[in-house]
Amino acid sequence: MNASPRPPAPVSQDEFIRQQMLLQTSALTRIASALEALVIAQAPREPNYRRPLGEFAAFDWSSIGATVAVRDEFGPTTLDSLGYLWSRRSPNNKYGEAIWFSRPIGKDADGHTRYLCLIKFELPSEAEPVPDKVQRAAQPPATPRDWGRSAPQSVGSTGGAPRPGHPPPPPAPASAPAAPRPIVKGERDSNKVSAALKAGAALDDVAYAVNGVNGPTLFWGAARHWFAPVALTDAAQKQNPGNWAAAILALRPAVDEWNKVRV
Repeated sequence: MNASPRPPAPVSQDEFIRQQMLLQTSALTRIASALEALVIAQAPREPNYRRPLGEFAAFDWSSIGATVAVRDEFGPTTLDSLGYLWSRRSPNNKYGEAIWFSRPIGKDADGHTRYLCLIKFELPSEAEPVPDKVQRAAQPPATPRDWGRSAPQSVGSTGGAPRPGHPPPPPAPASAPAAPRPIVKGERDSNKVSAALKAGAALDDVAYAVNGVNGPTLFWGAARHWFAPVALTDAAQKQNPGNWAAAILALRPAVDEWNKVRV
């Protein structure tokens, strides 16, 4: 006669908590990986950013979602972005001074290697003068209030002074300054970060501030405000090494998912 199977041994409370934490950590890791894959899938295949050549030396690579993988005495030689490695190029040819980062994607019908460009630093081209005909065409159309009025005379046409009986027009009103961001770039006080989030600062405000000089402060200020557990903060940093803006953007939905699991 076969013996009946033994019941499973009881699990201690500590072991049960440890198993639940492992399950939740595994789920959060999958969530973080899915978020990273979603960011890469939604990103343009060829960003092809353009910046002045003078910005290269002190450029903030996190502002375009890139991290420096390798560097030499002249600066980064390889960037990690969108799941790919982009190599620095700066040939000495007739096309002018420029530095860019690109990666090969195969060959065309003629056997030439094709490249995608992440970002290019170049000297701005010299502006061309605008012809008189184009200037006249670019003037705004006259409104009914202006009909019948003579064309305004420039100050220079009368030797630097307005025509008699024609006072100079009043200066145009100054445009209202743009509303300040609730979190300034590179904010170094994590309490101010938390206070701004409580006051309704959006994730794009946080990402804007992260692109300053103190990303870690903003990351931990946001983590404290959202009561993010250590497992989530570790996963966000591991999935986005050195990219604090991406880490914060990944942390928010992960915290939401964590709260759903806890409930």
